[in-house]
Amino acid sequence: GRRIHHTEALELLLAAGSTVVAKPDSASGGAGVVLLDTGTLDLAALARAMPNGVLQCFLTPHPAFRELGGEAGTTFRVITTRLPDGSVEAPAGWLSLPRSGEPIVRPGQVTDVVVDMQEGRTLDLATGPGWIRLPKPVGGTRRNFGAFEVPAFQAAREMCVTAHECVAQLGLVGWD
Repeated sequence: GRRIHHTEALELLLAAGSTVVAKPDSASGGAGVVLLDTGTLDLAALARAMPNGVLQCFLTPHPAFRELGGEAGTTFRVITTRLPDGSVEAPAGWLSLPRSGEPIVRPGQVTDVVVDMQEGRTLDLATGPGWIRLPKPVGGTRRNFGAFEVPAFQAAREMCVTAHECVAQLGLVGWD
């Protein structure tokens, strides 16, 4: 990789698609996150409204994730941890499905379906609040979560472990 000037970064961002995501730097849990149309984006107004904000490309969800979570898609969260011997593993993961039909997945407004981190398949266990068994489909889908295979599971899991290996000072990392 190479360092690029912020103007080049902005040009690349705007050329990447018709939607950008704007996130206030001080926000957490999806608060204040908005989707903006690049065709009508007023950068000066955005800089005044969100002076320490972050812009990123809108990532189009995988078709299987869109089927589960609608337009917002579904977030696959992987937890990696550094063991006492320095190695890194990914012991936990889950899919976050939006409950409210929002255009983004917001914490606290989701059902989290547990993923078997060896097989890459969902279990019939979720949080919702509290741990619940899933006797029926959730999130507006007809899918049986005990059999859903997470797309590109092994590649995503390996990428998270490899990235965590690059930051030796961190013991635990959550990846979306």
